[in-house]
Amino acid sequence: MIKDQVTRISNKNFFLAESPTMLSKNKLAWIDIYERELLILNLNNKKIKQKKFKQFLGFLIFNKDNLIIGLENEIINYSLLNGKTSNLIKIDLDKGLRTNDAFLDNFGNLWFGVLDEKKKWRGGLYCKYKFKQKPVKIFDNINTPNGPVFISSKEFFFNDTSRQITFKCKITKTCIEKKEFKIFSKNQKPDGMFFDKKKKKLWICFFGCSSVNCYNMNGKLLGSIKLKAKNLTKCVIDKYRKNTMYVTSAYKNLTKKTYDNNFDGFIYKIKNKLI
Repeated sequence: MIKDQVTRISNKNFFLAESPTMLSKNKLAWIDIYERELLILNLNNKKIKQKKFKQFLGFLIFNKDNLIIGLENEIINYSLLNGKTSNLIKIDLDKGLRTNDAFLDNFGNLWFGVLDEKKKWRGGLYCKYKFKQKPVKIFDNINTPNGPVFISSKEFFFNDTSRQITFKCKITKTCIEKKEFKIFSKNQKPDGMFFDKKKKKLWICFFGCSSVNCYNMNGKLLGSIKLKAKNLTKCVIDKYRKNTMYVTSAYKNLTKKTYDNNFDGFIYKIKNKLI
């Protein structure tokens, strides 16, 4: 176990906070999926700006002066300059399906998951290639996809949360190869991830067991950071502050006996030498 400094930085907790994203040195954004909210926190004065949407939110990506936001059946562009929205991609999804987690690669291709709320294995990983009109299905037969996070132009990590597996994937000329990187125990559900390209470290948040784990490229566990919040959903490293990370959490699926109003669902700042 690594010694760490954990600070609660939000003044309220969230049902299902996700996609922590650094917008600038002093602005951190995230979403609350089921409350249909985009939130932007000023790290100096702790004030939060909120934007409500009509659909569940699935992911958040910062792209210059805009945010790419996944909804239930479309992906939109939200301008940080004037607050206007515009449709980027229309997705034809059946009832009970929605977007979940995403990554914009260096070529402008948008990789995103589709989650199956009904747990009937109808979800998967998709890619909206920059020069194609419609998204292409990459992997199917998935309930809860998380990721991907790219480690190079041709390689990425991807989580099949329901099966407790992290995959390492390689893009070839003919297909995308998928190999098991880590298989976790039943109480370890790998959720959102962050890849530190400079230090070559993969950070994985776990839903249900209060941990953020750090791995090297061979799958060796380098350290584990424990929080008092149970459901950790995703993390992001602060590139402006040394050894600093932000983690989102959720009180989704918690009962009256397991829910702790002082910790579950809050946004956290972590200081740790491993980061």
